[in-house]
Amino acid sequence: VLSAVESEFQNIIDLESFMKICEVISPIDSKNLYEQTLIKAFHYKSVRPSHLIQFDSRLPPDWYCSPWYSLYPQSFSKLAEQLKYVRELGFENCYIISHYESEMLDCGFDVSGYKARKCLGGEKGWEHVMSTGIQLGIRILTDGVFNHVALSHEWVKNARKESESATTLNDLKHIWRRFIIKNHREKIHQFVNEHGDVVCEYSDGNAQNYAVVNQRCICNCAQKNDYLHSVFIPIQCHNFSQNDANHSQFGFQFHRSFAKNTVDLNLRETDNLLDFCDILGTEFNQGIYGKRFDAVAHWIDKGELYSWNKHDKTVQKACLLYFQCFSSIITSSKAIIIPELVQSTCQIVDYESQISKEFPNPFKNTSNPRMYFNFQAQAGLRTVLSLEQHKTATQRDCERIFWDNVDITQGNPMPNVLWMNLLDHHDDIFVGLVERQYRALVCERIRENGGVVYNNGLSGALRIMNLIGGNAEKMKCGLLLMYLLNGTPMLYYGMEFGMTSNVRQAWRNAVELKNSKKGLTDLRECFEPRDLMRGTPRKNEEENPQISMFVKR
Repeated sequence: VLSAVESEFQNIIDLESFMKICEVISPIDSKNLYEQTLIKAFHYKSVRPSHLIQFDSRLPPDWYCSPWYSLYPQSFSKLAEQLKYVRELGFENCYIISHYESEMLDCGFDVSGYKARKCLGGEKGWEHVMSTGIQLGIRILTDGVFNHVALSHEWVKNARKESESATTLNDLKHIWRRFIIKNHREKIHQFVNEHGDVVCEYSDGNAQNYAVVNQRCICNCAQKNDYLHSVFIPIQCHNFSQNDANHSQFGFQFHRSFAKNTVDLNLRETDNLLDFCDILGTEFNQGIYGKRFDAVAHWIDKGELYSWNKHDKTVQKACLLYFQCFSSIITSSKAIIIPELVQSTCQIVDYESQISKEFPNPFKNTSNPRMYFNFQAQAGLRTVLSLEQHKTATQRDCERIFWDNVDITQGNPMPNVLWMNLLDHHDDIFVGLVERQYRALVCERIRENGGVVYNNGLSGALRIMNLIGGNAEKMKCGLLLMYLLNGTPMLYYGMEFGMTSNVRQAWRNAVELKNSKKGLTDLRECFEPRDLMRGTPRKNEEENPQISMFVKR
């Protein structure tokens, strides 16, 4: 630590703040976590390639404030070519969505390995993408899916194998420490609350009832209407002592926030955190400059109370700062992170104010602000564009919606918060953030234009160009507002030439999933609504050349 300070690695205040973060995450193992994390940070910083160090030095302090372009990869070879197109458009920042190994039952977010997906081109293909990006001067951001892994992940496989030689129940609990055990859970009631959230009430086996709120159903396929929030993993044990003989063939019930084929990770476990540091260190030294951390709202806090558990939320924020500090060290404070919080603008501002109170000096002078997708502004923009000239909404209604929902960030300045403004993106349309009086109307517009509404009317899937009926003038209006708002605009691929929903590819993916022998037999259950907003870009500039020219200008 002293040598780090002497070599201008970090100042002592930052290192003391980092120690506090480690103490919050793991009170028992904080010293080990702190030391091992710094050792890894020292290592990855010391082996950072010279061409990236030069790239670091040329980056403007506020490089992340330039507009972003986001891509859903079809193959790494095509992606490298697309980066050239992105640069020609004038973008220097690019967000690449979901590139890890995956079973693809949850659109790439059911990670089976933290390596570049083989079917896209594997590690060599990914390295080519990284080198191409650096040559073009593009700063790349990727997903960090750290909340859960697929059941086929090596961490699950290794735990199953180690369990065979376990001799006691305590041995097993140690072997499965990477995951969150939720034994004896029984669902006793399920209902939909006034917001449209599915609320499940459970008994934990000790006559203590609690509730889990499922904010939204991520997939409308394998886990449709499935709100058990758990996954049972059978375990074979051959060497149990006589006292534990009745446990020789049994299993553990683990917490699961998302798809049926996934299990949640324990982010207070040192082994998990250090492994993620290795993943981050490797990727930052390959050439990425940012991470969007997926499902941050589900880290640590598993929603076991109607109101968020304050202590769990504090640990959750500590984990977020832990990864940010580590990334900042390796990249000499150039890295940016985007925590995914699907909440209103005011809720995100409140979340950040709590971070400032609970952790007043987390690398304050040596790391960048955090960026957040402005989902409330997105919902407001979509509402205004879809309701304009509608018989039930006047011009004054649209103006009020704009000022109340879209431009709300002007009145919520936060020194550590940057907003990323968007119209289209790779995930659900979060109808739950639309004003309640207009939700039914927005859902109607989604359906009548070929989209899908699901999860009790809280989620929808449809490209913005479909939602506005292919109106190029409305698209230009939406893009202009997105650029003028407080924050940084992010253009989702294909918007620049009016790309519409990819219905054919969505159903093709459903057929492939049905034929993949993964236990799904109903084609409708295999249909993933979010695939409407993904797939190969279908360039049709000749249909909407004015949008393309508008974006380029």
